[in-house]
Amino acid sequence: MKNIEKIKLAREIKGISQEYMAISLNVSQSTYSRYESGAIKLSLETINSILMILNISQLDLILLNADSIFTKRDTVFARV
Repeated sequence: MKNIEKIKLAREIKGISQEYMAISLNVSQSTYSRYESGAIKLSLETINSILMILNISQLDLILLNADSIFTKRDTVFARV
């Protein structure tokens, strides 16, 4: 699973819209959609900003895989 797919999964699990992400990143919703589709390559700075918004660490992103089970607990992203 690619990092951008993991970011999308984390966003969806947390119930956060692309529009909210776009506003938080100060980009248009279409630009954020292009981030998630892979049409725009993300800079490390943008990835870090996205992870901060999602309240997950770089390690969480790296360890996340398709077989992981996640739970939504307020804004905490936790593996169970």
